[in-house]
Amino acid sequence: MGPFLFSIALLCLASIVQSQSTNDTTTTTVTLLNRSVAVTATRIDWSDDGLIGTIPSEIGLLTDLTHLSLSFNDISGTLPSEIGLLTELSYFSANVTRLEGTIPNSLSMLTKLSVLDLAMNFLTGTVPSELGRLSLLSSLQLFAQDLTGYVPSEIGLLQNLTSLPFVGNLFSGEIPEEIGTMTQLTILSFWGNNLNSTIPSELGQLTQLQRMSFSLNSLSGTVPTTLGRLTNLVSLSLNYNDLSGPIPSELGLLTNLESLRLFANDLTGTVPEEVCLLTTTTTTTHQSANDTVVFLHRIGLDCLEVSCGGNCACTCYDVWSLEANIGLFSASSSTSISRSSSVP
Repeated sequence: MGPFLFSIALLCLASIVQSQSTNDTTTTTVTLLNRSVAVTATRIDWSDDGLIGTIPSEIGLLTDLTHLSLSFNDISGTLPSEIGLLTELSYFSANVTRLEGTIPNSLSMLTKLSVLDLAMNFLTGTVPSELGRLSLLSSLQLFAQDLTGYVPSEIGLLQNLTSLPFVGNLFSGEIPEEIGTMTQLTILSFWGNNLNSTIPSELGQLTQLQRMSFSLNSLSGTVPTTLGRLTNLVSLSLNYNDLSGPIPSELGLLTNLESLRLFANDLTGTVPEEVCLLTTTTTTTHQSANDTVVFLHRIGLDCLEVSCGGNCACTCYDVWSLEANIGLFSASSSTSISRSSSVP
């Protein structure tokens, strides 16, 4: 939608709401979910308040609202496009309701939003590319829906986001390389979708990341060596994909890792010495190394020996499962791990 059409849409929405007034006297209250609200209200916090019903188009009259929270209620129906008239909103949450239908493009008019939370509903359709206009967003929660289509590249315009959990949807296609410019991200999670591209090397620019998960997709190609730059990572999960090639030795640079999940892929080669060394060098301020677990299930390794600088050695016998508590490695100079019968 170009700037001209965007302006026309805003004017149309305003005229629709204005036409609901029967004379020159300004409406003083609006009925919202069976409650009366003054049109001058600036804050509505009705989370977990036992509300039942649908959101009416008259919500567009509440143009002074800065905070709107409707989460954890029995709200059904769709989000009316008139919500785009609430241009003072900085916070909008309607997660864990029964909202359905598509995400209205008019949400892109809420340019003061810092939080948009619509998670765990029944929303369908695609994520509007126009949401890229919400440049002040620090939190965008759209997980656990039935959203489909491609993840719009415009998501990369949301430079203030610190968390991007798009888990449990039906997204397909590519992981936008533009996400690599979102350098404030600490959480990036797309597990449980239908993504079928490679992992962009640009994600190696997200040096603030602490958690990354692309588990349960159909990703192909190799594990990018650039992920070794993400030295703040405590969790990296790429399991249940179609990744191939070797495990990059650069992952050994991730000395803050507490969990590495690469199982259920088509990875080949040996476990790099640098990765094995994580078992003796990983330390945290809140958790001992003995509690750190490395998962490399069913990676189909073709190896005879993995040497870890004399601190540990793992002899692989056609290894299909490696689940090792780091404390076991540091306690023994030689550990043999064979095929696990519990792995499907």
